[in-house]
Amino acid sequence: MSAAVDPLRESEGFRSLFVTLGNNPFLGILTGTVVTAIIQSSSASVGILQSLAAAGLVPFSAAIYIIMGQNIGTCITAILASLGAKRTAKTAALMHLLFNIIGTIIFSVVAIVYFKLINVAAGTGVITQTQISLVHTIFNIGTTVLLFPASNWIIRLAKKLGRVKEGEQEKSTVLLDERVLETPSIALQATVKEIDRMGKIVEESLLVAKNVLFAPKEQDIRFLREEEKNGGSPLRRNHRLCHQAEFSADQ
Repeated sequence: MSAAVDPLRESEGFRSLFVTLGNNPFLGILTGTVVTAIIQSSSASVGILQSLAAAGLVPFSAAIYIIMGQNIGTCITAILASLGAKRTAKTAALMHLLFNIIGTIIFSVVAIVYFKLINVAAGTGVITQTQISLVHTIFNIGTTVLLFPASNWIIRLAKKLGRVKEGEQEKSTVLLDERVLETPSIALQATVKEIDRMGKIVEESLLVAKNVLFAPKEQDIRFLREEEKNGGSPLRRNHRLCHQAEFSADQ
């Protein structure tokens, strides 16, 4: 990859592009976000940036803002994976996105103040491949340390954006997802939890049925009819997924 971008070393247009990005934090962040989102791989995106850095094409300030954008763009993988999934999966993807957006805002403000007011010359220097890796490490560790005390607030915000109420449970009677079969260990763990949940549902239905025998109530009868109507098909699907999970584990 380094050899592929080496001819760009003599390109004034390419050099001017990165200088422009270095002088405009928004464009640098946007570039990192879009490129990473398109290729859906933060590793590949960082590899491209490091190859350009090896060719001496990337100013320090531009690289910082592009790296910030890469951390936002990498969230596209989780967002795409959550499409069609349960609300909890979508909430997790939103938390990932919020974490990186907030971290990007914090570190970008620090970078802008440093490069514009404190040390202007530092932003014009060329960044190295090692420094790119170091910046990524500092960003992720620093964001984790800074936002850990506010983790509950981020969770609440993600639930609010995802329209998930506190304490709300999934309305679906089936919580297993066929996609977990790709990872047998996770599939087995999910199956055990689902079997336990199914047992609790059956136990609740039996208690209500016993109450109906001795003291019939209209609301209990409606509950049992609703369970009978909605429970059959999901339980059969659970049974099928459990067998598939066991088969995946055997493989």
